[in-house]
Amino acid sequence: MRMVGRNFSTGVEIPDNIAFISWKVGNSDATLVIADFYSRANGAIEVVFKPRPLAYRSMDEGSWLSMYWPPDENDFPLKPVMLIEKGSDFLTWLPGYGEEEFADRDLLHLMFFTMDDVLEILCDEMPAFRKVPLK
Repeated sequence: MRMVGRNFSTGVEIPDNIAFISWKVGNSDATLVIADFYSRANGAIEVVFKPRPLAYRSMDEGSWLSMYWPPDENDFPLKPVMLIEKGSDFLTWLPGYGEEEFADRDLLHLMFFTMDDVLEILCDEMPAFRKVPLK
């Protein structure tokens, strides 16, 4: 099945090209900081996951595209943050890994695309997005 994703409202404007600034995973939460790839003048965006994500993985953007996006498709994500709705091998892998624990949970598969990397995150709840000064 082909992966189907969509953009969603974050409450803050996400630049068209983002860079990862930091990714910190704690005991009860996780925080991703992203910023405009071309200009840091507008600060950063902090993405807070509470509770912390169930799983995450990162890979080179070129590798991800070669594995998941058919070369003849022209509907590459228009925004760098997407919610995957269908065809997620990551969503099907986690329930298979601990089927009893995750069977009754509505898991979310979020993807963050930079110019070089893709970060995929499985979580129970939509994270909070907010503008912060870039340190």
